[in-house]
Amino acid sequence: MRQRDSVWRGDLLREVEQLQTDARPRPEGIELSVRAKYRRPDVSGQFLEGEYRMLITRAGTVEVSYDYAPVNATGTFLEVGLALRMPATNSEFRWIGQGPFAGYPGKDRLKRIWPLPPDE
Repeated sequence: MRQRDSVWRGDLLREVEQLQTDARPRPEGIELSVRAKYRRPDVSGQFLEGEYRMLITRAGTVEVSYDYAPVNATGTFLEVGLALRMPATNSEFRWIGQGPFAGYPGKDRLKRIWPLPPDE
């Protein structure tokens, strides 16, 4: 493997191929899905392929799930995930679950309990 192939860098979801989008009504709201194949910008013939889904409920919550896999890929992903950009006019946004920070195995063991329990 050449040195420049070793780490996937930057925003990878820009050079899109085979884009498919869909919006479907669900009993709890509306589900949006985006499926595509994204070309690795710095190495030819390598891709990230998959989809993300957003369920916008009638109560106003947004549930996000995604499933991506490298195709013909070499190198290492240092971090993988989706970023959401909200309009500056939004005045309130609440996270439910593990929040906006990176998730990794064992993260739940680092949760703080507040207030801290008394020493026993």
